[in-house]
Amino acid sequence: MEHGATLEIAVRFDVSTLPHLQLWHDLRPQACVLAIEPCTSAKINGVEPVALSGETRSYSVDIAFTQKQSTPAHLA
Repeated sequence: MEHGATLEIAVRFDVSTLPHLQLWHDLRPQACVLAIEPCTSAKINGVEPVALSGETRSYSVDIAFTQKQSTPAHLA
């Protein structure tokens, strides 16, 4: 990525099948991790749905990354 550029991240998913979004991060200097996880159940006060024997489910998540160029301060 070019110096001064920013990164835009778009996450798209169907809330009827993935009704919750979970975020976690580890900002230690050597880690710098951010997780964005659409999920089926709330981790707090949620009841996890259980798949029945032989049941199948399908999920779709689209993730897009776009590099944006910064506008120099004297042009903003």
